[in-house]
Amino acid sequence: MGDITYPRVAGVVFVHGAFQRGDAIYLPRKGAKKILRYKGWTFQRIEFKKRPEAERVALRTEFNRSVRTAYLRQLAESRRDELYVHGLAPTEVAAMAKGDLPFGYQVHHIIPLDDGGTNAFENLILLRNNREHSALSAYQNAFTRGLSPGDSVTVDYPVPIRAENFAVYPPASLSEPEELQLWPRRR
Repeated sequence: MGDITYPRVAGVVFVHGAFQRGDAIYLPRKGAKKILRYKGWTFQRIEFKKRPEAERVALRTEFNRSVRTAYLRQLAESRRDELYVHGLAPTEVAAMAKGDLPFGYQVHHIIPLDDGGTNAFENLILLRNNREHSALSAYQNAFTRGLSPGDSVTVDYPVPIRAENFAVYPPASLSEPEELQLWPRRR
């Protein structure tokens, strides 16, 4: 499979309807004429090879039954201060220590289970559900739709630049994703 190139305009790289400039990626909001700017993310080129359904289901089942709970407990124990700085309430962190998700968040696989991603904690991050998780899922679905198990495609996939340095996105050290209007509003 040959290397793929993406169009560049004024230093901006366009990738599957999204683009990157500097230390931020820009993803379209599903169903909206807006894009969101995510600081601290970059595109990593991966060969996305669709896993057989039975493998993916087995990994997802393992994640749902035990991995997510263990990951949340580990975060609550080892990254408690970061969770507080991020704005989670003590009751939410206490719930995480029991394995419960805080309201409005998902445990996200940085490299998806569909594509060779694992349930290793290094491949997981606590991500807000509404903006970030839904935008990343829509981005992934745009290029995986129609792939059969065993099919592959080389893609530039959004990943956190320094995932080992933060457990929650967006971390307190970065600003909120910025919403940008793509088209002028009609009056």
